[in-house]
Amino acid sequence: MADWRERADRDVPFRHVNHEALSRAQDIARKRGRDRSSEWRDMDGLDARGVSFRSADFSNATLRSAQLQGADLTGANLRNSVLTQADLRDAHLTDADLSNADLRG
Repeated sequence: MADWRERADRDVPFRHVNHEALSRAQDIARKRGRDRSSEWRDMDGLDARGVSFRSADFSNATLRSAQLQGADLTGANLRNSVLTQADLRDAHLTDADLSNADLRG
């Protein structure tokens, strides 16, 4: 998948992304959970439609009402995460770990 900056120029639906929140989320994906601080774990309302988070560690993260339509979460660790009201339509969840994740709503 293309870097979000490249996609923002050519993908009209992608222009609705909160770029500050997305940059923070992509930094999280790169760190793969090495940073255990709680600061980055709160990503309520994140708009990351179509973004690749392959093998990212979002364990114990709060992603209430996140917009993750078409996001690539292949192999992502979402264990114990809160995804209430999150929109995961067409998201790629192959080998994602959703153990104990809260997917209500």
